[in-house]
Amino acid sequence: MNRRQKSRRRRNADTLGNSWLELQYGWLPLLSDVKGAAETAAKALDDVYRASYRASARAKAEHDQFLVQTRTSLPGGFKTSEVRVQGKHEVSYHLRYGMQSPPSYYATALGLTNPLLLAWEVLPFSFVADWFIGVGDYLSTLDATMGLNFLDGSKTEFWHWTWTGKGVKIGTENGYTYRYDSGNSSVEWVYCKRTVLSNFPNAPPPYWKDDPLNLTRIANAGALLLQFFK
Repeated sequence: MNRRQKSRRRRNADTLGNSWLELQYGWLPLLSDVKGAAETAAKALDDVYRASYRASARAKAEHDQFLVQTRTSLPGGFKTSEVRVQGKHEVSYHLRYGMQSPPSYYATALGLTNPLLLAWEVLPFSFVADWFIGVGDYLSTLDATMGLNFLDGSKTEFWHWTWTGKGVKIGTENGYTYRYDSGNSSVEWVYCKRTVLSNFPNAPPPYWKDDPLNLTRIANAGALLLQFFK
């Protein structure tokens, strides 16, 4: 491959990377903002005669872990206790609120009242940090209730845990290897708690995300690396 062909291939790669980043962080956010502004304006007309609103959200975390709790040596073998822990924790919020200041609320919906979020978004590569730690998501909640007044609400938590265990004895006797299972035993724990809220709930601080990368973000990272090392 001669120098001209290499240069053409490099220019094509740069153009592809630039076009991809332009789409992801230029045109798509712009179209989303235009769509959001139009929906907000339409919603403002529909909300004139509404006295209260309802909102709800639910999140669930699941846990599944296998443990070898103990291991005891025996003549010619050993004995173990195997334990498996499974569980889930669900949290749901139900809120009812009214609109106290429509201008403030719709200014918030249009992104005009949160300078911290704006400053974060203009930082170079801040969106890459948001792939791993949701700083931008947290900052966007700081003015989420501006212009609203809390009426009533509740928080409901539900836990369901199961511990399953069995004893296993493995050894050698008279030249034969044997395995003896003592059978399964299990314990189940279920608990539900409901709390009446007196105000809007606070958003949790930024935390490390479980799925920081997906195909789109991998493509974005490849385009960024291409631009960085070109």
